[in-house]
Amino acid sequence: VLNLIRNATVAIASSELWFSPNPLESFYMAHTVYAKIGSTLALVALAYILIRLLPEVLDMLEGVIGALRGGNKLID
Repeated sequence: VLNLIRNATVAIASSELWFSPNPLESFYMAHTVYAKIGSTLALVALAYILIRLLPEVLDMLEGVIGALRGGNKLID
């Protein structure tokens, strides 16, 4: 759903020339700058919500990070 909203916003912004009179510049700004920033914020928000709803996911992530650092945190 979020990707559909992003794609629709990019299409409207580039066709309506929201960011520049040049359609290619408007598309670049909409797609490369604003949509990617919005996607990143949405990803962070979804990750935060997931960790709040399922705290065991955070424990699993800590175990993976510990294993990547050379510790043996995967097995308690």
